[in-house]
Amino acid sequence: MPAPVPNVSAKSMVSTKSAVLNNVIQPNQYARETVESIIVAFILAFLFRAFVAEAFVIPTGSMAPTLMGAHKDLTCSECGSQYQVGASLEFESDTGARTGNYVIGSNSSICRSVNPIDFSDANQATFSGDRILVSKFDYVLSKPKRWDVLVFKFPEEARMNYIKRLIGLPGEQLMIREGDIYVRQDASQAWEIARKPPHKFKAMMQPVSDTDHLSPRLLKAGYPSLWQPWSADNQVATVRPAGESTASQQGVAWKVQQSEQGWSAMLTSTPSTNWLRYYHKEVTSDQWLNIEQGKSIDPVSPTSSQLVTDILAYNSYYATPLRRPE
Repeated sequence: MPAPVPNVSAKSMVSTKSAVLNNVIQPNQYARETVESIIVAFILAFLFRAFVAEAFVIPTGSMAPTLMGAHKDLTCSECGSQYQVGASLEFESDTGARTGNYVIGSNSSICRSVNPIDFSDANQATFSGDRILVSKFDYVLSKPKRWDVLVFKFPEEARMNYIKRLIGLPGEQLMIREGDIYVRQDASQAWEIARKPPHKFKAMMQPVSDTDHLSPRLLKAGYPSLWQPWSADNQVATVRPAGESTASQQGVAWKVQQSEQGWSAMLTSTPSTNWLRYYHKEVTSDQWLNIEQGKSIDPVSPTSSQLVTDILAYNSYYATPLRRPE
């Protein structure tokens, strides 16, 4: 006697078939789609890197402060100014391995005080170089321009990438004199200075004085304000013990004050044009040594000045081979 045929409706058969598809076919389909997506992503990433753009990590500080290599973000313990100091010497440029050298201190570019590194402070840790994304097709559409930042292969080591600023164009002769770039086409022409565009020049400027960041110990030692009253007849300021300077001419007077609360300059009367003049000074290591030892410093003339030297806090580090404290 034949076995009874089970009573299965069409709806039940459809549900059973759907369950089989979900449990058997779809997982395989998902796996295939995942693999295909990964392969496509790798291909697109390779094409993007080869023809469109590539990411780089700045290895050294030769382009600082525009582009920085390994560095530390520091705050001056004397004047409170924030600055970066280079630490590329702590790593091998090709492998990134530790060299055994460590940055142990630096100078602030504002007050020139020495700031030792506190290895127990996580905020003074060494950070890797800046990361940039370099376009590979810009110069297909246009020609390189002077002052552009370029990435190129080092001729003597093809695996090494160099990141530099372009200063010379094809067919030009170049001369560097006192930090300025001069160009000409040939020896029959006069040298012409190649001036940077204002936005590039501004980006490269570095602070050498900041009235918002005054060292309390320098103020206590009687170090004068770098901004002093000035008049056309070369009348100089009169220094008062309380850190106040004034200059008067026919009833005109500037009043310059500096203290731990800040810096201010006030014109007490305004009959004509009056000037405040910047007198650049750099606190010397001997002056800081006297302050550290609690000694007084020799009086500093408020109108004495010196040339602004090529100081960059990024390069003002002190380093030594040592084992970093754990």
